[in-house]
Amino acid sequence: MDLTKKLTSQRLVRIREVMSKVAKDQYRWCQDRNMYITQEDLLKRGLKNVVVVDVRDDDGRGGKITGSLHLEDSLFDEKSVQVILKKAEQIIQDRKENSGDKPVDVIFHCMESARRGPRCARRLFEALDVLETDETQKIRILVLQGGFDQWIRKFFKTRRELIEDYDDEYWGYEELQDRPEQKHSLYERPEDQPKTPWSEAGSIKATKKEKE
Repeated sequence: MDLTKKLTSQRLVRIREVMSKVAKDQYRWCQDRNMYITQEDLLKRGLKNVVVVDVRDDDGRGGKITGSLHLEDSLFDEKSVQVILKKAEQIIQDRKENSGDKPVDVIFHCMESARRGPRCARRLFEALDVLETDETQKIRILVLQGGFDQWIRKFFKTRRELIEDYDDEYWGYEELQDRPEQKHSLYERPEDQPKTPWSEAGSIKATKKEKE
């Protein structure tokens, strides 16, 4: 797969243009295309066999999914696309068996995967469309249900190896375990965020600040 070689300067300019036009909320768009993936399905694929892209901003401090890329939503641009495609190509090259026709899953998430995660998934979708090549079919774009909030709640105690660079200063789980109201100290759920099946997780207080 040579997608990065197709990122000419002209195409990079075009990618920047199309991504800038992606609307704020893409949750329904991703839902309609069955792009959401469960934690269980992600683990079945294996974290080393996929590209997990964490697009949280300041609230990305204090831990992430093991092996994931951190590409902030507020800074997500054509360079971010290059980083993602480079890692996808590396996964293809590192596979022991000949599975070149098998798509590489690129799985986005933010804190709740309700706004920033789906938005960046749509940005990558539009970027790949600019490349105009059959090789883009080797990239499958997905979004993690529940985002990192649900991931850390589920695996903090039982599977800490799935969480990289954990810092309890931002979470407080070690001091106040099993309290559903616990949340990341730098995250507040915006009150206009799209409602999801996991919206009430943690009873996170809504705010007008645009985050998710």
